[in-house]
Amino acid sequence: MIRSSRVFFQLTRTFRNSRVRFASAGKGSEDAPNETEDFVIIEEVTNKKRHGWRKRYSGMFDSISTGNSNNSHSNHSANHHSTTAVNSETIVDAEVEGEVSSKTEKLEEQEAEEKQEMVEEEEMNLAASLTPECIVAALDKHIVNQKEGKAAVAVALRNRWRRRQLSAHLQAEIHPMNILMIGPTGSGKTEIARRLARLSQAPFVKVEATRYTEVGIYGANTGDMVKDLLEESIRIETEKAKQRVAEQAERVAKQTVLSSLLKAHPDADRDELKAQIESGEAGCAECEVSVETPAAASLPLGLVGVPGQNHAPDLNNLSTIASSLGSIFGNSGAKTKRERFKGTVKECIQRLQAAESEKMIDQESLKRKAVRAVEQTGIIFLDEIDKLAVPPAHERSGSWHDKGTGVQKELLGLIEGSVVSTPHGPVNTEHILFVASGAFHTCKPNDLLPELQGRLPIRVKLTQLLKDDFVKILTETENNLISQQIELLKTEGVNLTVTRCAVDRIAELAADLNSSVENIGARRLNTIIAKVMADISFFAPSRQKTAQEKGQEHTELVDREYVDKQMSSTITHVDLSKFVL
Repeated sequence: MIRSSRVFFQLTRTFRNSRVRFASAGKGSEDAPNETEDFVIIEEVTNKKRHGWRKRYSGMFDSISTGNSNNSHSNHSANHHSTTAVNSETIVDAEVEGEVSSKTEKLEEQEAEEKQEMVEEEEMNLAASLTPECIVAALDKHIVNQKEGKAAVAVALRNRWRRRQLSAHLQAEIHPMNILMIGPTGSGKTEIARRLARLSQAPFVKVEATRYTEVGIYGANTGDMVKDLLEESIRIETEKAKQRVAEQAERVAKQTVLSSLLKAHPDADRDELKAQIESGEAGCAECEVSVETPAAASLPLGLVGVPGQNHAPDLNNLSTIASSLGSIFGNSGAKTKRERFKGTVKECIQRLQAAESEKMIDQESLKRKAVRAVEQTGIIFLDEIDKLAVPPAHERSGSWHDKGTGVQKELLGLIEGSVVSTPHGPVNTEHILFVASGAFHTCKPNDLLPELQGRLPIRVKLTQLLKDDFVKILTETENNLISQQIELLKTEGVNLTVTRCAVDRIAELAADLNSSVENIGARRLNTIIAKVMADISFFAPSRQKTAQEKGQEHTELVDREYVDKQMSSTITHVDLSKFVL
């Protein structure tokens, strides 16, 4: 009898706590949404099922209270029966709320999976639509000439898609055909690789070969380029994941802000306030919310310059260092902290949405996808590789010869295929596409190590740009330098007009300067246009203000005469330099 009474009171206490918990969840806390529209699924619970729960639990409590009443005082029996009626309803409500919560979570997970499948399908369709002809046509919008180089990278990219359509056994056997671009500076080598990465939406990183050293020597080793590529892949995957959960995170953020505003203004109408938040009318109102942010991690003293390290840690990436230290020392403490944020409703929603997005994203799954993307579709553009070439024997300098040869040896295994350890896990470089480039002014591609030459089987020679090419760059490419200057001055209210004669003169000067001074390719156009536009850009605000006071529009004209006037000092200096011994 005493034991059954204790069981009854224990059940009563448990179910009362459950009711309080679900009641608080229903009303909504400061940091949790309480939108009733997310719980529409409660209507799926039929009256028959509800009646079955009530009958089952009421019978259980009736039996317990009946057994107790035979050996207890009459007033205790009455209290048991009254408590039984309340707690039977509590159990029903608790189970209904529990089923609602579980079904809501399942629906959200199903929605996220469907979005993920749609994104993957879109990526596959995009890759399938990138035929070599389409890739070259897209590159033509930004890069003039260099048909051979465009075709080579287009075929290399298409072969990557073809490989993914094969069986796993054949995929492991097919390796990318790495490319070596040879051409003068400013001919479009880097731009081809950069535009190619944007088209394919693949992880891409551009690195300078001269920044690396041999393993065992202080400095960055060649494996760091793979780490940089993985960080870029993580950034891409994070942006994709945030887009997938953006709507859900925004909904949660708005509900949190709504709860905070209702607490600060109890007399406000909930529906009206919610409508103002949705429409943006309440965007300037003051609000204070609690935001969950990553906990700040401190670095142990003496981390930098630890003996035995090949290079100093990257202090610009403290989160990576902190996470690595946490795994080393077994730090299982809290990774996040809560802080109060006060600002406008719009600012609070943005801050909460960012925090909710971070919580909704599975970081481990994201890192696995990033690693897979690097291994299957990653592109590393290795610029200035000619600086590693060993010059002829009579021109060798001991220190640079040793460094260039050592870095080339390190690149051999990396390009051929090896496993690089990163803070986010090992990365296999076997199927990463390497695109190397160099001007090779003072050396030849054959001066590279023979083994490295064999790992860059496709050689593409880019031609020098001439006057006609410069004219096309200034007139036919998208977002060319002339159109950029026009749009920049529009922000000042100035209308800029550049005649075709001026464009021809700029192209002519660029070609002449490249041939007489130093050939820097299309980069010469930046130098000339900056010189031509110097006075116009400097006086644009004051001249526009003067014209506005007179009720006129301010227009600037750039013609051939204006170009010659602005470039006169440079042209005279170049002409005189021909006669200086």
